[in-house]
Amino acid sequence: MKKLSRRDFAICVLSIGAGLLYSRDVFGSIDALDAALVKQKLRVKTDAESAFVDDVVAKTRAGEIPANILNAAYRYALKKDGGRRVHYFAYCLEILTKRAGINVKFLKF
Repeated sequence: MKKLSRRDFAICVLSIGAGLLYSRDVFGSIDALDAALVKQKLRVKTDAESAFVDDVVAKTRAGEIPANILNAAYRYALKKDGGRRVHYFAYCLEILTKRAGINVKFLKF
């Protein structure tokens, strides 16, 4: 994956900061988190991308990834180009989990 520009990195970091200020999540609660909805909005095209989203949703439900990080990465990806949203989602998730000190292995696609 390519490096994020300073501008994109700042937007990603500000998205997580803004996500912490919101009292209402995009998904409402972890129980309302639906992998099919995430796949539809991120315009997942391949089986590998679909497996990645399923894995991320499962890890969020298991508590390995905080819901606010998932929400921030999801909102960031929705603002990007429609054809590569899932790639932006994955890259932002990697950055935010590393910044939070969470060591999580994601599936590659």
